Amino acid sequence: AGLRPSAGLRTAQPKRERKFATAAAVLLTFVFAASSSLLAAASDGRLTERQAYALSLLSRTDPGLELQWHENQPLVGLVLGRLTAATSLPPEVIAEQFMPQIADIFGFSASDLAQPRQVQGHGGVHIHYDQLYEGVPVFNAGILLHMNADGVISAVSALYLADITIVPS
Repeated sequence: AGLRPSAGLRTAQPKRERKFATAAAVLLTFVFAASSSLLAAASDGRLTERQAYALSLLSRTDPGLELQWHENQPLVGLVLGRLTAATSLPPEVIAEQFMPQIADIFGFSASDLAQPRQVQGHGGVHIHYDQLYEGVPVFNAGILLHMNADGVISAVSALYLADITIVPS
């Protein structure tokens, strides 16, 4: 029930933990079963129930999604796969429709992100959403959608810092 080792979503351990892990434990593979037991599952302890549920919905488009963690942070850093179907819609519309699907995976709300910037890349478009904290941009933090020429979002990379606290010096 819930998450079980098999083909499907792969989650890699952070690099600092890899040296202590066996080769078999470095890459864990899970199938997200669409059931109420999924809500109770939290993968290997790093996924919240909301993240697991959002990933299970996203894996309906591509059951072979790959999930990678930030090297120095216990945060989801990259989701790879065929995350959307091909479409002729403009990239900004595709991005706008897709962002609510990944909000729980990365922990953001729309008010935490600046207006998107679109950059033409090799073979597609990149849509950048910079993170804001109380209206101020957070250095080097945000969400990046990778979209191919067919309008398919093939990756989401992110550094989103959910719990920012400003401490006066």
